[in-house]
Amino acid sequence: MLQFVSGSLPEIARKQAIAQLEVIDAETPRSQESDLILCEMIQNHFADSFQRCRLVLLVINQRVLWNETCRCCGAMYRSLLDQPEALSLIEDTIDLTGFEIHETLLEQVQLGNFETFAVFDIHEESRHEASESLKFTLSVVAMLAILMLYFSADIMHMSSNNCLHPLWDLMDDMNAMKLIELITASSSFRKLEPVQEAAEEDAETRRCKCKAFAPVPVAQELLGLRRAMSLLESAMIAWSKYVPVILLKQVMAAGVEANIGCIPSKVTIFFCDIQGFKDICKGKDPTEVLSLLDVVLEGVNQALVQNGGTLLEFIGDEVLAVFNAPQKMEMHNLAAVNAAIAAIDISAELEDEPVNLQCSVHTGEVLAGNIGSPTRMKYGLLGDGVNLAARLKSLNTRYGTQLLVSAETLSGTETLRDVGVADLFVARTVGKLVLKGRTTATRTMEVIGRKGQVPQDLEQAAEFHEEAIERFGKGHFEEAKVLFEKVNRVFVQYDEGSCPQDMPSSHMIDLCNMYINNPPNLQSWDGSEHLNKKAWS
Repeated sequence: MLQFVSGSLPEIARKQAIAQLEVIDAETPRSQESDLILCEMIQNHFADSFQRCRLVLLVINQRVLWNETCRCCGAMYRSLLDQPEALSLIEDTIDLTGFEIHETLLEQVQLGNFETFAVFDIHEESRHEASESLKFTLSVVAMLAILMLYFSADIMHMSSNNCLHPLWDLMDDMNAMKLIELITASSSFRKLEPVQEAAEEDAETRRCKCKAFAPVPVAQELLGLRRAMSLLESAMIAWSKYVPVILLKQVMAAGVEANIGCIPSKVTIFFCDIQGFKDICKGKDPTEVLSLLDVVLEGVNQALVQNGGTLLEFIGDEVLAVFNAPQKMEMHNLAAVNAAIAAIDISAELEDEPVNLQCSVHTGEVLAGNIGSPTRMKYGLLGDGVNLAARLKSLNTRYGTQLLVSAETLSGTETLRDVGVADLFVARTVGKLVLKGRTTATRTMEVIGRKGQVPQDLEQAAEFHEEAIERFGKGHFEEAKVLFEKVNRVFVQYDEGSCPQDMPSSHMIDLCNMYINNPPNLQSWDGSEHLNKKAWS
């Protein structure tokens, strides 16, 4: 039995050992000597033969041969009468050990047979198995964690450099295109060719020597998408140079194809060109002319953008812009006058070749929208207001002025509450002009500058000019002439030309002399002047 117990699996050995003890006890005549031999076998070859397993109760053929209080009980063997008594003994024995029931083991030769059985204390074995199981579990968890870190680092390397970063770049570009932000940052847009090289260089500098961190090329699909996005960016940038940016935003926001159509709108129209452009171009080759136009028109565009205007088109040296369309804005008449003053100042301060601009501003109702054909169109303006603004611009030549505006532009505006735009600028009336082809007079005014930025005597002279215009309109030509002469003396002092003069006041003096010699019928005369030319050059 010793050889069988020590060489077999513990579970099988225990059960077989109990069976052998049962056979020995049954076949050996019961005597004191045989009991001692059986007790010796139990002590030496059974009770302590199992590692981390201690015998606490042994019953052979209904005799208690071993328990916690009597080991090899000898003559004091206790006999069990029935199964309930055996079960009670088992419960009492387990309670005496002080361990949980799962830390003890009941071994039976036959399942349900309580004539021969043993109870073992296996708490050390249970705790050893639990410890080993815990060690194994922790080892598995540690291995999984290492594998997860290994693969996550590899995936992060692959996805960040070769998938996520390119996708993020594309998303940024798409959002920028939606907001048309890339228009103002066109000089910094990325080129396609360095994309693959940059990804590989970055991977080379950060990778480990292990294979898992070797650089992986950017997916060809992403490169193709990036190439298409770069081409679209270039097209959008080029498109924005032909079409106002606000129109691009509106078309993209609407998500529909642009169609022919105009809507009535109250807008402020801006015209300007270069004074004496033909004379300036004499002696210059085309490259020099284009260079001059580039600098001047860029300054005009800068002034328009800063004041919220929309540049519609260039016609040679002439610029057409609009305020309050297509983007609505408050105080558009104020913004247009400010833009004209800024454009004049910028052009006059050019380093290489300062030039003088001739500008006009008019506020009125026009049709604004897409004009042309279904296959080729542009955003533009239609209406008498556009023609009137162009005619006012040409009148600068007649009066030797730089900025003429209509009275509608300088009239009171709700957006300025009770303050009219005229209260913000120094201006004077050059006349009530009935332009050729029109029947109604347009009160035309010269804007000299912003209040506070014009010399005091010039501002006062402008006020005298307005007083003279009022007297002229009432037919008091002698009084008006005196005031106009006074105004002329002040304005001539600020004329930096080779032959100083002030044409608006000089012209009004000539009209006063004419009406003094040939008085009009004051009952039908309204102080207007009929012009017989459409344009002055």
